[in-house]
Amino acid sequence: MDKPTLAEKREILRSQIEAYRALPEYILDGVGAVIARSKLPRNASTQEEDGFPSYWINGIMLTVLTFLLGWGISFLFREQITDDEIRFTLWASAMGALSLIANKANVRAFLNAFYGPLLERMERSSDIADLGNWLIRNFRLRFPLVFGFVLGPILAMLLYNGWRVSHENPAFHIGSFFTVMVSCMQAMWVGYYLYPFYLMFPPQLHRYHFDLYTPDPSSS
Repeated sequence: MDKPTLAEKREILRSQIEAYRALPEYILDGVGAVIARSKLPRNASTQEEDGFPSYWINGIMLTVLTFLLGWGISFLFREQITDDEIRFTLWASAMGALSLIANKANVRAFLNAFYGPLLERMERSSDIADLGNWLIRNFRLRFPLVFGFVLGPILAMLLYNGWRVSHENPAFHIGSFFTVMVSCMQAMWVGYYLYPFYLMFPPQLHRYHFDLYTPDPSSS
């Protein structure tokens, strides 16, 4: 059986790239799937062109949902929430959703670059295989999921207690803490991806061989 050609390997990797989503994207797109009452589209980069809800709409819905869940818990426990605390939890809900949106925009930009121009310029099959293996490793969901579940509540406790101290130590409210904790978990899920994409990948990219215009590579 003949080995795949370089062009065929590029197409195989493109097919794989279409299916990749980071954990924060699954959360945002999951909200969109509920809104649209549909399954997740296979290609997250082109889903909005086919009528799937914008990630901005999904982020706003997630903000409202996170805030209302915390408020509902406070209502059930008959907690007396102050106006300042309402503003604080609403801010936390928005920041959590905004971090997911930022992650989605960055991950899409990264994958779209390799889906098109950069992948076409890669000259070695071994580099394409190495990139494919790197993507498989870093788009697994287990590690970022655990990262957020472990560090999110810790960050939430520090943030919520800091807010309480700065506001003359008001009572601890379970509903407010829940909202802050969910938002901090979202932020930690996003933070997980900073290490592989921004710290570990650039040195790896430096080893790849690209077909560039030698006198002026930036114009390739």
